[in-house]
Amino acid sequence: MALVIEVPYELLFLGEISTIPLAINILFHPIFLAVIGMTVSIPKKKNTDLLFERIKGVMDPAQTRPLGIVFKVRKPWSQGVLGQFFTGLYALTYLLSYGLIAWFLIVVLNFNLVSALLFLFFFSVVTFFGIKIRQSVRDLLIVEKQGGVIGTIFDFFLMPVVRVGRWISLRAPKVNIFIFFLDFIVEAPFKLAIELAEAWIAFMRDQKEDL
Repeated sequence: MALVIEVPYELLFLGEISTIPLAINILFHPIFLAVIGMTVSIPKKKNTDLLFERIKGVMDPAQTRPLGIVFKVRKPWSQGVLGQFFTGLYALTYLLSYGLIAWFLIVVLNFNLVSALLFLFFFSVVTFFGIKIRQSVRDLLIVEKQGGVIGTIFDFFLMPVVRVGRWISLRAPKVNIFIFFLDFIVEAPFKLAIELAEAWIAFMRDQKEDL
């Protein structure tokens, strides 16, 4: 899409092609998604053992400790004056996140308005699909990981971007070839690879028990 929209716009209205913004719009997003995919770790053996224990607890409660269900009660922070304050603060995070990115693109990297909008569009979509890939792994986790300072900072700055990417993906899946590519060509094989890895771990565990 960068070649289809950005190049004609720059030739028609600016009279020249900005090579650095164009290269960034072409290369950054697939590299960014690949980095997210490579940083995803398959659940460890401890998690797999605990998963098998929970499954046995459901199938035959007499073999192991009873399976407990934990209910978490959300505090009513979304109500009253405090809820309105948090809603306004959350709205400001959209302006802060996209404002900082847009400022960096236009002022530092010399993006024009169209190239910056294209970058923000694809960055939102890629970030959303990257989070979906990581979430597909977290769905297999029994041992919960506590979030740290980096995770909190990530949530503060990138959660608005993820929300916008989700909004785009839900409303334009049939017309956006790039979203189709991410959903069916990238995410689906990655999920299959995770399921195969889990199946292989289970198979090797059975072979070890037969010994």
